[in-house]
Amino acid sequence: MARTIVRRRMQHVQQLPNYTEPTPQDPAVAEQQLLKSITASLTLAGFDGADSTALEMFRGLVEEYMLSILTDVREGMDAQRRATPTATDFSWALSRVGGTRSPAQLQGYMKSALPEPISYPPLLDPSPAPAAAPDFSSLLQPLIEKPPAYVPSHFPSLPSQHAWKATPVFASRETDARKMREKATEEGMLAEGALRKLAAAAKASVIKADGKRKIGNALAGVGKSRGSGIVVAGKKRPAAEMMLNDVLGDVGATKEDGDIMAIDGVQAASALKALEERVVVNAGVRSWRSGAK
Repeated sequence: MARTIVRRRMQHVQQLPNYTEPTPQDPAVAEQQLLKSITASLTLAGFDGADSTALEMFRGLVEEYMLSILTDVREGMDAQRRATPTATDFSWALSRVGGTRSPAQLQGYMKSALPEPISYPPLLDPSPAPAAAPDFSSLLQPLIEKPPAYVPSHFPSLPSQHAWKATPVFASRETDARKMREKATEEGMLAEGALRKLAAAAKASVIKADGKRKIGNALAGVGKSRGSGIVVAGKKRPAAEMMLNDVLGDVGATKEDGDIMAIDGVQAASALKALEERVVVNAGVRSWRSGAK
């Protein structure tokens, strides 16, 4: 049995403007086209008109229906490990919809009673680009070459072109793949070295703090002194004093040093206060005139 080859083609082709770039259309244009198609469908159904609320509700339903179909298309595309959808994906998506499970149900939609300008109107050409701004640099050139006669000679000369002419500056970017890989490898090595140094410093600080904690972590109790080697039999030290010894041990000092510093601070403050309150009497006695003897 000979195999029959069926060739299919699009019956309704959208007319695009000339020199159209492969960029997505404006969402406002797509929404306008969707509203036109909805009004055309309502006209075919026998409605004379519809208010904005009904059109917006109709648009929301159509958008939800299209999103559900496109979601099925995306699932079929991902299942086949493809980056772009094909006709098979759309056929599979339509087969999951209730009203389009078989191709025979789509025959009625292929024959549209609307004329082409209404069913799929051609897109108009985009508006031309605005004209470039006029170049006035030629007007300043004579002033730079030869200053006017009314300008005094002792005045400074006019600025050069770079003072009033804008020069675009474009940053150069690396395009060589080998150099980009080398740069990325170098940055990765630097980052790894910095992380290693940070980890080493953190580990050293933890070890140092642990050592200090072990040195000053003597058990308190009968016959043991916390933070010193003096054994006091039958006497338990208060918790506040043991906590003070721990803090002084962490900062590298002892309780005796703290007491001495406190005493020195109190004595210095007392001496300064006494010096401020002292009254100086006969400070200029040396300058007095000596009397007759």
